[in-house]
Amino acid sequence: MARSCQGCHSVRLHLPSPNPAAPGFADIANLEGLTPNMLGAFLRDAHNYPDEMQMTLTPREIEDIVAYVLTLQDPNYRPVP
Repeated sequence: MARSCQGCHSVRLHLPSPNPAAPGFADIANLEGLTPNMLGAFLRDAHNYPDEMQMTLTPREIEDIVAYVLTLQDPNYRPVP
């Protein structure tokens, strides 16, 4: 799954995304008010995806992505310019 995501998104801290229009996972993780339920709902709802993200994720893949993204939360986080 990371292979699919990292084509556009930075999946690690402090690295810019290959696609400047795609937020890094750390940027997503540190959005004000983000909750596991919000992120999971976004990943489950294919209608929210841009065309590049048209994919089907299993419930387990969604859980794994949400769990990983949440490990990137940091109260001192600053986006990569």
